[in-house]
Amino acid sequence: MHRERGLPVVRARALREAWRAVLLHHARAPKRVSVALLTDATMSQLHESYSKIPGTTDVLTFDLKGTPGSYDAEIAIGVEVARRAASDRKLPFEREIQLYLIHGMLHLSGFDDHAKADRARMRRAERKILTFIGHDR
Repeated sequence: MHRERGLPVVRARALREAWRAVLLHHARAPKRVSVALLTDATMSQLHESYSKIPGTTDVLTFDLKGTPGSYDAEIAIGVEVARRAASDRKLPFEREIQLYLIHGMLHLSGFDDHAKADRARMRRAERKILTFIGHDR
């Protein structure tokens, strides 16, 4: 796990808990994942570089299977986006970070959220995993 300076602390245990829950529910999920906890500025740079979309975002995923190295995937999480969203929705910050990790893992497992029906399917999978790890909302 990589965390940029100046960001709130996220317990590695919370990330592992979410990662393991996805693995239990989705066999296609990557087993070896690197997580980067990033600022708005870094997420904006990555978002524009890889998606050609200006501005920050919540999560970006990079499938690294077939690439020499030790990880199957990398998930970049926008920590400042998570902090604002958690505050707006009156939810715990760590729960929002777990949601972003779950969301990224689901993308890497073959889920998509562009079409309405696909987005609904992904949201159901997210809720199921969040409930499994003890988050009711």
